[in-house]
Amino acid sequence: MELKIVYRVLRKISDWSLGGFYSDVYIEGQENVTSDGPLIIASTHHNEIIDIVTLAATIPHRRYLSFWAKSSMFANPLARSIMLSSGAIPVKRNPNIGDGSVSGSGVSSQTSLFRESSMALAHGGVIGVFPEGTSYTLPTIMQVMSGTAWAAIDFVKWARDKNGLSKLTIVPVGIVYTDKARYQSRVYVRYGEPIVVESYMPEMFGGGADVQAVTKAIVKQLTAEMERQMWTMTINAPDWDTLYAAQMARDIIYEDPANVPLRDWLSVSQNLVDLFTTSSSSATLDAAKTALTTYYSLLHYTGISHSSLTFLLPIKSKPLFIRLLRTVRHVLFAFFSFVFFLPPMLLHIPAYIAAKFAAKAFAKEGEVETEAQFKVIFGGVGLGVGLGVGLGAALGCLRKYGGLELVWKLLGKTAQEGVLGRLKRIVIVLGAAYSSVYLLVRWHNALVYGMLVFPANNR
Repeated sequence: MELKIVYRVLRKISDWSLGGFYSDVYIEGQENVTSDGPLIIASTHHNEIIDIVTLAATIPHRRYLSFWAKSSMFANPLARSIMLSSGAIPVKRNPNIGDGSVSGSGVSSQTSLFRESSMALAHGGVIGVFPEGTSYTLPTIMQVMSGTAWAAIDFVKWARDKNGLSKLTIVPVGIVYTDKARYQSRVYVRYGEPIVVESYMPEMFGGGADVQAVTKAIVKQLTAEMERQMWTMTINAPDWDTLYAAQMARDIIYEDPANVPLRDWLSVSQNLVDLFTTSSSSATLDAAKTALTTYYSLLHYTGISHSSLTFLLPIKSKPLFIRLLRTVRHVLFAFFSFVFFLPPMLLHIPAYIAAKFAAKAFAKEGEVETEAQFKVIFGGVGLGVGLGVGLGAALGCLRKYGGLELVWKLLGKTAQEGVLGRLKRIVIVLGAAYSSVYLLVRWHNALVYGMLVFPANNR
């Protein structure tokens, strides 16, 4: 049994990153992922490295995922060791380019990729791929390429020739972010219906057929089924105006995005998109779409959200006494929240600064997925620095004023010296540090989420 230490460490970091940056992750379709056997996870790819983090953290049964990675990352011996330990598979050539029947220099590279993928699958592994080929931010899925289907067919043929067994399943995955670059927004993950590859291939093994033509036809069928499922598991609009109109309609109906149950986010959003996309739209619907799009633009360029605006200027008018009472309540809530929020906030200041700076300095304008990626990565580094400094200062104060000795006395550890006693002390300190970090982060996130949701639920 492989230890896969690097993968375990990276997966734990993925757990922390996903649970720290986003407030809630809703997962559907876990029953579609088996606990063993060869499997290809074919996921949407709209949020750069965060999609990898999401899959690693949410895949049912905590199965190990191997991702395709550029072969140049394996050049250095140390880097190669780390990459292989993380389960990465080297890619020398984009498997989505061409029709699978490559020639020239592409033969060895693509054959090598499929051979490495087949070996991983043959050991009952899971390969994570992104059929769209690249990460992007658009109102709809633009392309689903054929590389995943070619890899699946290559494995089935290889396994059948080797040992007569050829069972392989592809599970499409849709990942939807309510606002992927916003701290404490939410994530909806859906694992789709399993696609049994062998059921598409009886003609290939029947004999007497044009194998190349049949293979290409099967690739088209598999790719079409993956695309169909990925479409049903994500929000797709024909253009930005339709998507923005649907977003504003949703925000107005629910008063705040936080009020939309995460399990219903996809269906609510897509139904509104379909409403504004209908070919038999009336003049009233067109006028509403134009007004909603204009409203969205005004809010976007002024940096105000609909929920904030309606909180200050509620649509539903209430008596003066009720409005005054509500204002007092919110002032008291803000005061006590700040008092309770101050200790963890001080430790999170480096995270705020690092995330903001990285997003501004490194993310390309208009690439929301890149902005989200840098916020998560540099925010995590900044948080580590803040918590390290804070815990170091706390430990120094305890040591200076005799607090540690008091702790040892309370735990009854003073009589035990030597190596064993020191090891026990180290374990206790590390356990206390981990527990403190966990509680501080949860404390901080709970208060942030509470301050985001409280106004929406107390208008």
